[in-house]
Amino acid sequence: ADLDDEQASDVFTVKVIGADTGEGVGAAFEAMDIDGDGTMDLLFGARSAGINGEGAVFIAYGPLSGTIDAETDYDAKLVGDSSSDHIGREVRDLGDALGTGDPVVGIGGWEDDGNGVDAGTLFLVTNPGL
Repeated sequence: ADLDDEQASDVFTVKVIGADTGEGVGAAFEAMDIDGDGTMDLLFGARSAGINGEGAVFIAYGPLSGTIDAETDYDAKLVGDSSSDHIGREVRDLGDALGTGDPVVGIGGWEDDGNGVDAGTLFLVTNPGL
């Protein structure tokens, strides 16, 4: 496609939209085959999702098409523990980082309170969404 001066909303194949104002969908995302079916799946963060900005990471299994609404069109959702954790600000495929043969996802919670107020946490999740 010729993308010279085109608006993204006019030429998208797949579009992911946030469920509410200020969620921050699209700041972090990763494509990987989570469920082992040979099709790429999408993980996307919404760092300020939730009533108190807990944040969330959503999983949408592929193949993908059309518009994905973060309020309803996902297969799994991981949420922050408490107010302003901002889970999902970072989402990364870490391969087999734990040596188990299973996919691992790194999820950043830059203001998670697990070890003190706003200390931050990096969560390693094996087989997210399964």
